[in-house]
Amino acid sequence: MTNNRTVDFQKAWDKYAQSTKNHCLALTKNRWEAEDLYHDTWLKAWSHWHKAGLTQLTNAYFTKVAKHTFIDYCRKTKRQPSQKPLAETSAATFNAGSDIDYLLKPLVSSLTVKQLGIFLLADVYKWPLKDIAQTCQQSLGSVKATLFRARQNVSKHVREHLEKDWQLADDQALHVQLLVKALAEENTALIVQLVNETVPASVLHSKHIPMKMNTPAPQALAA
Repeated sequence: MTNNRTVDFQKAWDKYAQSTKNHCLALTKNRWEAEDLYHDTWLKAWSHWHKAGLTQLTNAYFTKVAKHTFIDYCRKTKRQPSQKPLAETSAATFNAGSDIDYLLKPLVSSLTVKQLGIFLLADVYKWPLKDIAQTCQQSLGSVKATLFRARQNVSKHVREHLEKDWQLADDQALHVQLLVKALAEENTALIVQLVNETVPASVLHSKHIPMKMNTPAPQALAA
């Protein structure tokens, strides 16, 4: 009987795992803390379900456990749980499909092209740093340093300023359009090209985003 309940729990956990992860990220606003919360949620959800003899396992149950686990953590650390959502870029965040511009504009404005590209490859697509170094033809130390600076800039200049009216220069507006396309199509090769700067952004833009009738000029896009 116990083994059957264990199997039932794991099946339900696997079913709602991604939703639970997203909820943990929304609560903690930090990828590493979200991972810790996710594992703590599993342990507490299992313990409570097993001890209480519950029969229903729903998405609401797991998110409720995650919420209460996070509140307990905040109480212990004197942290305030009611913070604004941050621009912690995860695959789930970008793949949600809406308002990618909303996240990319502050990132493009606050990070260099190289920093943002490596940031996306490492933290959105979860590439191993050694693979990023090899693909982008850089040393591992350089990639680590660039990623460190990128994360610092996100923490200092992006997370608390998402509502800011970000004004973009022409080249930044082109960069945003290219990244929107790359993320929407999961085209990591395009991100690598931007990092390596082997081809000017304007050339990449004309290749990947053909001009259409009545398409606004870059100046209008930046407004």
